[in-house]
Amino acid sequence: MKPLTLCAICVCIGLSIHSAAAQGPTKRLDIVDCFELMPQWIFADWWHPFAKIDELKTEIRRAATHPASHFTLDVPNGYLHYPADDGGERCEMTTALFRQPDGGALIAMECRETWEVLEQDILPTHPELRNATGDPYATDTLRWFAVDETGWTEVTDSIMPEPQGKDLRYTLPRHGTTILLFRRGETQPFRKWERSGSGFRALAIQ
Repeated sequence: MKPLTLCAICVCIGLSIHSAAAQGPTKRLDIVDCFELMPQWIFADWWHPFAKIDELKTEIRRAATHPASHFTLDVPNGYLHYPADDGGERCEMTTALFRQPDGGALIAMECRETWEVLEQDILPTHPELRNATGDPYATDTLRWFAVDETGWTEVTDSIMPEPQGKDLRYTLPRHGTTILLFRRGETQPFRKWERSGSGFRALAIQ
């Protein structure tokens, strides 16, 4: 090999190493980082006023070091539960952080609208419409998002092991990676989703 060619190869390798070092490793996002990156359209789905988004993000960041009394934030376990407010501005929201095979952040987000919060003056509360926690029956939705430093990307269809069922309640884990499914009015889960590779597998509970 000619000296000039060898020199050129060395220069290219050196530049590649320098470029990689300059970019640095991808940050491993925690639950607070993910919440900070949550886009406005997610807040809209959560019934949260845009004018209060910055205030809420500040509140979540503060709770990472000074625990709040009106919501639950568990950074080590990647868990955030924010209850509905009394005025109906915001429905109940729970997020749980899972890890993708490459270490990236995968967020499960459950939003629950209860009649007690949103429609108590319009719809009666019947015993048969109460969910497993004893609250007036809630409309429950579960969505999935891949999160990196560029933002949130919905990946629900590729993560869910089966279609979302009607009149079901999903309980996201604060510990572990298993999601429990409840039927309306029942206090015991009938199904569970266990983490499997990049997704989940659905299993019946005997």
